[in-house]
Amino acid sequence: MSYGDWTISARKRWLWGLFSALALLALAALAIAALIATIDGNGFALIVLALSLAGAYLCGRACARIPSVSLRIDPEQVTIVGPLRTIHVLAHHAEMFCTELRPTLFGNQPTIVLRYDTYRSIPLWLFTAFSSAARADEQATELNQRAEALNETLAKAKTGTTPSSISA
Repeated sequence: MSYGDWTISARKRWLWGLFSALALLALAALAIAALIATIDGNGFALIVLALSLAGAYLCGRACARIPSVSLRIDPEQVTIVGPLRTIHVLAHHAEMFCTELRPTLFGNQPTIVLRYDTYRSIPLWLFTAFSSAARADEQATELNQRAEALNETLAKAKTGTTPSSISA
């Protein structure tokens, strides 16, 4: 019995899928060039080869997992599926969802985090608002409203209210 399932939007899925696929191709090309340079005896190219293969692996993993990025709230646990890993937090350990500014590749971006066990937090990549700094305040307000709705759903899951009485 699930109290809520949230999945990644089609726009974000295509955008990040394309971005990670292009990064994978670029890193694979760099790995091939580094492999050729390593065969020719360049010692530095071995370091570049190792780093580019590691980066290509992470991009390939992200590209494969982006379509399954989601959030699920059950009475027993909160499941957060991200582009690189899946995290399960027991429902009685989950405290609240809130909005924070988190550092990303594009600067500090507003995102929703799940706070649990008093001092720990997990950012929800699903709800990160990637945009310019000029829109950060506007998007933080939108994310605050979504975090409040997530908190209501989490409270209902903890108390055991039937999912049929939850408004969508």
